Amino acid sequence: MCSKKHINYDELLKIYKFISLGYSLKKIIHLVNKNRSTIYRLIINNSKWNKGSSVFGSLKNTRFKDCSNLLNCKRHGITSCPNSCPNYKKWICPKLRSFPYICNFCEQRYTCKKEKRLFNPEEAYIQREDKKANRKEILTLVETI
Repeated sequence: MCSKKHINYDELLKIYKFISLGYSLKKIIHLVNKNRSTIYRLIINNSKWNKGSSVFGSLKNTRFKDCSNLLNCKRHGITSCPNSCPNYKKWICPKLRSFPYICNFCEQRYTCKKEKRLFNPEEAYIQREDKKANRKEILTLVETI
């Protein structure tokens, strides 16, 4: 079912296109004939986090703004979060915990004020090619020693 070859540029663009069309992970796996973990690693390792602006602009403590327990703390009158807060848990959008793991095609992308994970297939391909070239250089250096 799955080939062991690296993902080339055309396959990378196909995967991105299928994600943009809203295909499920199972359907993409079937169409590109790659393993689920390969596609997951491709997206996670080559996506970048972009900071969003917070809804609570008047609050100075960034840690407090990014806490998933924010509403509970505000109910109890707490307006800042110390670094040693036992209730602190970083808020991560539930959509980022399941496929496609990115915000590129989210309907609320432009109105969401939290951190976003964005994936650019061109940058991903360039980064992967650079990593391959660096590995080859290291191997040739090791062989000469």
